[in-house]
Amino acid sequence: MKKFMCIVAALFMVASVFAGGSKENTSGKKTGYKFGYTCMDGTNPFFVTIQAKMKELIEDRGDTLIITDPGNDVTKQISQVEDMLSQNLDGLFMNPVDAAGILPALDATKAEGVPIVGFDTEVADMSYLV
Repeated sequence: MKKFMCIVAALFMVASVFAGGSKENTSGKKTGYKFGYTCMDGTNPFFVTIQAKMKELIEDRGDTLIITDPGNDVTKQISQVEDMLSQNLDGLFMNPVDAAGILPALDATKAEGVPIVGFDTEVADMSYLV
């Protein structure tokens, strides 16, 4: 429960960075923020609970959460992160399958200027995380 509360607190901290819950697109219309979520195993009850709460909090603000499940396959997780980045993410919540193996996805995310919030498991280079 303590880990879960820490993750929820981190979500609120990141949400405060995006205060207001919306931004203007190129046509001047208001649109919500788009976040990505990836964890090592989306069938694990711990991650199911975190995912559900994140989805609730993010969507209640009018924002979007894109959810992926790599099924403990780091290659698949990297591919899914790249796919999410192509959808113009504003932020990424990540629990990596492999701390060192995920570095290519972290590089791509950093190159796009997308902030990354890591949870429950460290990455090999913590400087990628906000």
